[in-house]
Amino acid sequence: DMNSATGMAFFFENNLYTLGKTPEEKDLNKFINWLRESEEGNFFQTSSLPREYAEGEKFADIGSGVMISEISHNFSEYIIWFKPEMVKTVDWAGEQEKSITNLEDGSIRISPRKSFAKWTQEVKFTSEEWTNNEIAAAIKLREDLIQVINKKANEIRKLNDLLKTAYEELDTFSFTISHDLRTPLSSVKNYTEIILEDHEKEFSPEALDLFKRVIRGTDKMASLIKDVLQYSRVGRAGLVSNPIDMKKMLEDIREEVMAPHKARNIQFIIKNTPTINGDKTMLMQLFTNLAGNAVKYSTSDPAIIEINGEINGEFVEYTISDNGIGIDMKYATRVFELFKRLDNVKNIDGTGVGLAIAKRIVEKHQGKIWLESILNHGTKFYVSIPAKQAENAEEYTLRRG
Repeated sequence: DMNSATGMAFFFENNLYTLGKTPEEKDLNKFINWLRESEEGNFFQTSSLPREYAEGEKFADIGSGVMISEISHNFSEYIIWFKPEMVKTVDWAGEQEKSITNLEDGSIRISPRKSFAKWTQEVKFTSEEWTNNEIAAAIKLREDLIQVINKKANEIRKLNDLLKTAYEELDTFSFTISHDLRTPLSSVKNYTEIILEDHEKEFSPEALDLFKRVIRGTDKMASLIKDVLQYSRVGRAGLVSNPIDMKKMLEDIREEVMAPHKARNIQFIIKNTPTINGDKTMLMQLFTNLAGNAVKYSTSDPAIIEINGEINGEFVEYTISDNGIGIDMKYATRVFELFKRLDNVKNIDGTGVGLAIAKRIVEKHQGKIWLESILNHGTKFYVSIPAKQAENAEEYTLRRG
């Protein structure tokens, strides 16, 4: 209602909103691409778009006239108003050319204008002009919107700062508590083992069983504390990026994770191993966790584990697949959450931290991790890491889109 346009389009945050009569979406997208490449500035208006933009003839009946307020050039955010083509009639007081008559005596006579005779001229691909008031209102709306957006951005920045502080404090808390718990827990286990060693014959079978449960419980708790410490270390540690010989790393990992399972029939296959640029210690842990899980949860005979890497554009993508117990894809996102363990693995030793660590390491490398799985038929994990580590968050955002 702020002007006489018959339609408008609003491009904002990768969404298109329209009102009234507007060109088709494909034509709008082409027009936006033209706007981005043009040098019209942050405000543009015309009553004859096809003269500026040839493709505009396709929708001249809807938008011969356009008025554009640019909200963000980089993000292609615009408000566009449309006015339809109007067959413009230019009225003259008479003919534009006066009639000239040659007389017999050699003189000339100019015929008077005939005020009642009007001539018309049709002007194609033209709309009504945008008025000064309409232009001023559009410019003010643009400034108001930018002010609101900037305020929102500042609020988000403040929240991000608070979140970062809370995140760092939580990491510090986790590290401190986990570290401090190790000593008393070791004491519980050590004293229990000493009691059993010195006085085993004095206890009944029930008492011995309870002592052994205490030892198993402390072992499990020690493993959990170790994982929590590692989880917090990944968050606190800086990234030291270097080219990594993945073939050697994966062969070392295969030897390590297979050692406790020599009695089982396991085929551990390593295929292509393109180099990854990253932190060697973190990536060693990442692939150890994924390969270890593949071996642990593959109960088939034979168990088949396969690791393969490929270059996919600007990313190095590895897959770790198995033919194990699988995961119900309804819970696929939960497996990366801290301390989350699914029902079908509760009888298998684990702390529910390994995949959370894996996700944190991948995100630290500005990559992503996801999975595909069929329950009781196996799982395939995907790890995608930039071939070249971005120097800063802005570069990373631009590369990932």
